[in-house]
Amino acid sequence: MKNSLKFVSNHQQVMKRFVLPFFTGILATFGAHAQHVTTVAGNGFNAQDLMGLDAVQKSFNSPCDIAFDKKGTMYIADWYNAVIKKMEPGKPVTIFAGTGVPGYSGDEGPATSAQINYPASIAVDTNGNVYVADVYNNRVRKIDTFGIMHTFAGNGTVHYEGDGEIAFMASLHYPCGLATDKKGNVYIADKYNHAIRKVTADGNMYTVIGEAVPVAMEKQILLKEEIKYEPVRLAVNDSGEVFFSTEDNKIQKVTSKGNVVTIAGTGKAGYYGNGGAATTAQLNHPTAICLDGGNNLYFSDLGNNCIRMVTKDGTIRTIAGNTHDGFYGDGGPATDAELNNPNGVAIGNGGSLYFVDGGNQRVRKLYTPAKPTPKKQPEVVASTKIGRFTINLETNPDAHYTAPAFNNLGGANTVPAAPASTYHIGGSSGGGVSAPKPTVNKGKAN
Repeated sequence: MKNSLKFVSNHQQVMKRFVLPFFTGILATFGAHAQHVTTVAGNGFNAQDLMGLDAVQKSFNSPCDIAFDKKGTMYIADWYNAVIKKMEPGKPVTIFAGTGVPGYSGDEGPATSAQINYPASIAVDTNGNVYVADVYNNRVRKIDTFGIMHTFAGNGTVHYEGDGEIAFMASLHYPCGLATDKKGNVYIADKYNHAIRKVTADGNMYTVIGEAVPVAMEKQILLKEEIKYEPVRLAVNDSGEVFFSTEDNKIQKVTSKGNVVTIAGTGKAGYYGNGGAATTAQLNHPTAICLDGGNNLYFSDLGNNCIRMVTKDGTIRTIAGNTHDGFYGDGGPATDAELNNPNGVAIGNGGSLYFVDGGNQRVRKLYTPAKPTPKKQPEVVASTKIGRFTINLETNPDAHYTAPAFNNLGGANTVPAAPASTYHIGGSSGGGVSAPKPTVNKGKAN
């Protein structure tokens, strides 16, 4: 006859035994690869509410974009502070460019002594030069690897001209998005010119899409129709395709052949479509975008207070944010967290996704939590005495253990009351039991 010896802690509850394992199983099924979220920079205070340059350095004021260089240094566009900050691995945040006073000054001198008139976007090239969309100066600025500030593109006038000329002689109108490629090209979302411009490695300005595209009239009309709402932010893949978010709640792509196609969004503001085709989903003010090495696209759905992803097969899903504005959830699943006007997104050198949580004055990142260490199972050891065995349990009051133990004469006749004891199995309560050596199976936690 086979009997089992069951060990139940003094804190046994029916819910712990039956209900919680059921829901844990559900969470494990849907969240086995779920990302968690944590804060990597920012204290949540608005620098405007504090005083002095020290406050500007330590606190953000509506940060709006981030980018990384090859060394893993993170650069942050701090909008209302009118500065660019940087955070080297293992070091605190410092000011990289700007004085904290909006304006236009300081070219050919130290970037920390130069004025920026509200930085909207940043990008880093393969050589480590940092580019800044200096929107209200209608320019793109460049900080070289020596920390010197230059005007890279735009002459400060609000026009649409300069194709084929040196970029700093051309005109821009509210340049608000930047991207670089491996060939040394810099792409600019020239928002109110309804165009995407490109500065080639030789320093000349050209139009990628917009009024100056030299194509047949019918194609030109099509392109105007596709981009009649202003481009906001940009990303470029290794094939030279340019992705951009728009004010009409879409994310679109310029193919290598110059065609414009929609990647996500119907044009109607809303929050809809997770798990389905991104082209049938509703977005609400998509802003910053980035790509990973597998051509998956990530974007901040600012009006929905979440970060969403479009896989390379065109499926959309939310990866961070529960759509409620607030600050909540660090250390837990990213889709349970609250965000507040998320903006810039970037892939860090380790492959993690970082994003600006602008309304919370923070930079946060997604990470894969470590697998929990499995609890030690109870050890069941047979003694040399016939009909006896020892069970050593972990002192875990919330665990339930079952340790089968039996021999030819019967089952255990003692229910344990302590974590580690010796229990008698046998057909007689007297001392001398003549029976085969018991078979003992290792116990396990239920």
